[in-house]
Amino acid sequence: MFPFDWSGEHTHRTREHIIEEMSLNFLERKVLERGHQLVPATKREYGWDATMFHFSPKNGELENGEVRFQLKATDHLDTETQFAVCPAIKTQHLHYWYWEAQKLPFVLVLYDAMRHRGYWVDVRRYVDEVLEGLDPEQKTTTIRMPWSNIITVKSIDRFREMSLERMCREG
Repeated sequence: MFPFDWSGEHTHRTREHIIEEMSLNFLERKVLERGHQLVPATKREYGWDATMFHFSPKNGELENGEVRFQLKATDHLDTETQFAVCPAIKTQHLHYWYWEAQKLPFVLVLYDAMRHRGYWVDVRRYVDEVLEGLDPEQKTTTIRMPWSNIITVKSIDRFREMSLERMCREG
């Protein structure tokens, strides 16, 4: 009758899938509130989850530059700690993001699904100033984000400024 046998394993939508999409939705809403555009990566498993293209607040014209984001999401963010602790990041991924950040801003976002909040770090600055470099022998790296680095429309403005500064330096 029906040509496919559906009696086997079915794909299930897990909580991880849901909060991953919630993190993208959360960031996109903040970006849209500032008049910019967030475009999800077509192959998100290849390095970053989304790219922000920014526009002039004066006339709405597309500006040169962009910001890339890697999103992490959790239901279990411990707010009693000194920092928002991101789940372990593979050091090889952090290395890739760091070198991508030489060309354009690369921001790691930790989304707290229970409180509907996001926290961020500038990957290049974090590696240079906090980690003081990457150890290639280390398999994973723990990223600690200041609680003050909350994703707001003002942080979106800051990401735009980081992008414009990078474009000015690159010429």
